[in-house]
Amino acid sequence: MHPRLPILPTITTRTYAKKAKKGADKFASRAPEPEAAPKSAGYDADVELSKLEGEITKISERLQEDLAKLRAGSTDPSVLGKLDVVIDKAAHTVVQLREVAHVVTKGRALAVTVYETTNVKKVISAIQIADLNMQPVLDAKNPQLVNVPLPPPTKESRLEVVEKMVAAGNKAQDGLRNARAKTRKGLQSAERDMRPDDVKKVTKRLEDVVKARKTELESVVEKAKKAAM
Repeated sequence: MHPRLPILPTITTRTYAKKAKKGADKFASRAPEPEAAPKSAGYDADVELSKLEGEITKISERLQEDLAKLRAGSTDPSVLGKLDVVIDKAAHTVVQLREVAHVVTKGRALAVTVYETTNVKKVISAIQIADLNMQPVLDAKNPQLVNVPLPPPTKESRLEVVEKMVAAGNKAQDGLRNARAKTRKGLQSAERDMRPDDVKKVTKRLEDVVKARKTELESVVEKAKKAAM
């Protein structure tokens, strides 16, 4: 008679296999996990170049405004609007002409409408003592209207305007260089976390933008100079 063997418990692997599968799925889902984003992920070349374009556009607009004022010369109403008018000597009350009168261009003259008759002589005096080579004349029909004939432009005055236009152009170019430097600095701070090829591409795009807008600013100044002469 053979000795009786102990009955061993039945072991199934279903539970463990399921757990193993579940664990495998868990790790499998982590396997293709992308690499940690580089620090330069916060640097967006398109956004930065768009900002640069925006800054240059503002520079260009300011330049065109400055050139327009220079072309207008003495026909620009603001020439008189900024003059100081002494309202009360005893009280040392001084205001800008535009606060007591309205100035508009009228052909080859400026028409100054003074709001109060008590200030007409004071406005005339302010124009006379200003170094503008202008002689205000009180209108014969309207006691509150002062006409200011404009002197014809001379060769010297035209050359002076051209010099000021060149200076305005140089100022705009300085602004362009500063905007480029600012954008370049932002790129340099992200370069170490970027691929060399990407750095080259962004740098080329940056320089192309600056070169094109530089040419544009120069063209605007040249056209203004020709118109002034």
